[in-house]
Amino acid sequence: MAPRAERSALRSWFYGYAPPERGVVVLGHRRVYIVPTRLGLLFGGTLAIQRISLLYIALRYGRDAWAEKVAELRRRVSEFRPT
Repeated sequence: MAPRAERSALRSWFYGYAPPERGVVVLGHRRVYIVPTRLGLLFGGTLAIQRISLLYIALRYGRDAWAEKVAELRRRVSEFRPT
């Protein structure tokens, strides 16, 4: 596969991309999704890992150290610049 086609296939698999439909779209019971997507599950897993790690820090180092770690993490996130 060509690099462009690989990227397209990867993007299609990861985001579950389907081209937009033409004409009028009717919302029926088969089009309303209750189960989260893969991306939603990834986001939920990330939040769970963050909560567990913050709980670990709080229990391991005490309340004051926990507040310092949270402040440090917030500072790092605000200073983060993707390349």
